[in-house]
Amino acid sequence: MLVCIAALGYQARYLEIDASAETLLLEDDKDLAFTRKVNERYGSSDFLVLTYSPQADLLADATLDSLRKLSAELLELERVESVMSILNVPLLESPPKPVKELLKNVPTIESPGIDKTLAKQEFLNSPIYRDNLVSPDFKTTALLINLFDDPLYRELLQQRNVLRKKEKDGLLSVLEQSELKNVLINFKNHRDKMRLVEHKNISQVREIAEKYRGDAKIFLGGASMVADDLITFIRSDLQVFG
Repeated sequence: MLVCIAALGYQARYLEIDASAETLLLEDDKDLAFTRKVNERYGSSDFLVLTYSPQADLLADATLDSLRKLSAELLELERVESVMSILNVPLLESPPKPVKELLKNVPTIESPGIDKTLAKQEFLNSPIYRDNLVSPDFKTTALLINLFDDPLYRELLQQRNVLRKKEKDGLLSVLEQSELKNVLINFKNHRDKMRLVEHKNISQVREIAEKYRGDAKIFLGGASMVADDLITFIRSDLQVFG
């Protein structure tokens, strides 16, 4: 028994943890297949979401100033392409203006002459903003942190999925079998490399958010964050119990 335990413990060094938006679902999952089709046609980029519940009013000057500084710090991160928040989304009814004027200069909460009372009503009544950008009680807002796309990952993923589909249907040629092996190796190597990059980025986002917890309750979410946390938790458990 002790020999078996020792052998298993030794082999545990080679255990690989695979948690990602792809591996968290079954390969034959219908929703996953539909998502892949949508991504092929329209493209897709990863993102993180920060929820921000300030002690002050959501549109108070102090709150907007904190959101401004928080967004600026997030934009300095290498992986962050843009940050969408109540600061920069278009406001079309605060106050209402002719379409010609809106086309010339689309207003935001930062624009001169914006009526905050009307802006609040627009945030709460808009089917786009309500429950997405702001909570129904107007005490919480979200920051959408868009990350730069990874074209190589998308390319390798597409190649892998096409070849796997052929393999499943029994249509894979001898040459394609060799191609699939190479694609799987390249895909894994690139994915492992990018996981380190994503882990660093998520850690940096959390470090920045921590600075603002004195002014608000802040929570981080997103598919890549969930996958990263799963890997971190499992590795921690293996170190403790493995």
